[in-house]
Amino acid sequence: MRCVALPVTEENFEILGQVIKTPDVAVREPQLKGDGFYHHAELAFMDTHGPVEWGITTFSKRPMITETLEQHFGTPEMLLALDGPFVMPVAPKMLRDGKEVPDESKIFAIYVPQGVGVLFDEGQYHWAPFPLKEKSSVLVGFQPKTWEDNIVIRQLSEPVEIVLPVEANTDAEQGVI
Repeated sequence: MRCVALPVTEENFEILGQVIKTPDVAVREPQLKGDGFYHHAELAFMDTHGPVEWGITTFSKRPMITETLEQHFGTPEMLLALDGPFVMPVAPKMLRDGKEVPDESKIFAIYVPQGVGVLFDEGQYHWAPFPLKEKSSVLVGFQPKTWEDNIVIRQLSEPVEIVLPVEANTDAEQGVI
């Protein structure tokens, strides 16, 4: 299966969670302003039923293909592109034979530009980000030790290959798609 990476938007990501990005001040007035700063509050909410662990994962460029997706039970997950854009396959969860599995009929790929984040609702499926630069880092937040003991990996019925729109191939390294 081939998925063209689409720029992440509030509309195409709403079945999985929330998009976090710097608002346009012409569209959304900051809640707090001061000498040399302004603050936009309440961009997203993350309820982990306890503390949030923050970490940074650095990914190396690799072929944009996967045969699996992962999910985390009982915790949302936030991924923020720190120093370069990334793409990743995502899918909503569904019940099959009493088990949560990825809804393979709804798999799609998102493009997340540098400085933008995605906040997955509990249990939604995704795979590790594929950076568009040789290496890039992603800020990751979820319940403590999720990386150690709360990763459920599901095999897909066919591999998913992520492709960039033709017009984006030359601009992807610069974070433009």
